Amino acid sequence: MIINQKILIASPYDTLAALIAMAGNASFYLSILASLFRILIGLLLGMAAASISSWLAFRYDWFRQLIAPFVLIIKTIPVASFIILILIWVDIDHLPVLIAWLMTFPIMYENIYAGIVNTDQKLVNMAHVFALEEKKIWRYIYMNAVYPYFRSGFKIAIGLSFKAGIAAEIIGLVPYSIGDNLYDAKIYLATADLFAWTIVIVVLSLALNKLADRILFLWLKRRESEL
Repeated sequence: MIINQKILIASPYDTLAALIAMAGNASFYLSILASLFRILIGLLLGMAAASISSWLAFRYDWFRQLIAPFVLIIKTIPVASFIILILIWVDIDHLPVLIAWLMTFPIMYENIYAGIVNTDQKLVNMAHVFALEEKKIWRYIYMNAVYPYFRSGFKIAIGLSFKAGIAAEIIGLVPYSIGDNLYDAKIYLATADLFAWTIVIVVLSLALNKLADRILFLWLKRRESEL
């Protein structure tokens, strides 16, 4: 109200009006769904790769040593560098997927591996004494031990992959995406639209975290009932 310049900072009223106006267009929902689809695909692929890699790293020391530099590189190189490099190699539609994968993989890998390593070996030895199948040992002992690590890493990975995926859409100008709309708002100095899309991003990120929490809670309850 003091500045009174919509280009510099939009008021809550202008932001709400822009959000309502955008919500009346089908392209608004198409952009959100397309962005969510790309980022969630990358997130799920990253989780799958991290789960397999952490198991292999636990089983084979040579694999753990082999993958360690790769994980370190992903953690240390700026996201923008990855986005620009990958943009040279792949189609722009696949860019957010790969970036979300890269953000998810090291976090989930380190958390899952830590959960496996910190599993109570006394329980594992007892299971071997009673000749419990290897599959059941992993299901009932290792998976329960990994759960808190997995949950913690998953919540972090959702936030990071979502933000990095949106950044990839902005730099790559991915059509029908939240990032593309943010870029257009910046080009046309539509600050109210920029604020409105930012609110959408925050709400989606919080909703994904709540949904992930709920899914993991239901999964844990189901496992407890099986036990």
